[in-house]
Amino acid sequence: MYGPSITADQAKLAAAPAIAEARKNQFTMAVAIVDTAGELVYFEKMDDTQIGSIDIAIDKARSAVWFKRTTKVLQEVLAAGGDGLRVLGMQGAVPIEGGIPLTVDGKKVFARIMQAGERDSRDVAAEAVIEVGDAGAFAYSVNGREGKPLGAEGQVRSLKLTPATAAQYLR
Repeated sequence: MYGPSITADQAKLAAAPAIAEARKNQFTMAVAIVDTAGELVYFEKMDDTQIGSIDIAIDKARSAVWFKRTTKVLQEVLAAGGDGLRVLGMQGAVPIEGGIPLTVDGKKVFARIMQAGERDSRDVAAEAVIEVGDAGAFAYSVNGREGKPLGAEGQVRSLKLTPATAAQYLR
């Protein structure tokens, strides 16, 4: 386990923006939120979502927690071929973009797929590490100040925010 777990109420609140955005865009999807051990805390499947999305959503969230990285990183390793094909033999690894982990003050507090327009807020005392699978599409703010772009569309990035480093990432 990587830190304090997320409660069912927190998980439901975290999932709500993704479901709302999907409805607004007429998407169908499943949302899974797992705790720091990768155990399911909250799950929601929208009407008419394909059945296969149930296990995929849960597995992506677990994979992000268990391997401490976005599932897009695993996807890129696999796509590179060669030694990257070993990802296929890693039990629990899901090399499909979407699973996102968040570490706050050294503890994994959040790992799941975030959808376009979705927001999440965390209180941070010392350090936050955010791993994103599409840096060009990720927007963030710190204490009300908008963050600078993290990178190009499709780029995988990891951002470590501390009181000493925060200013360099803000506009």
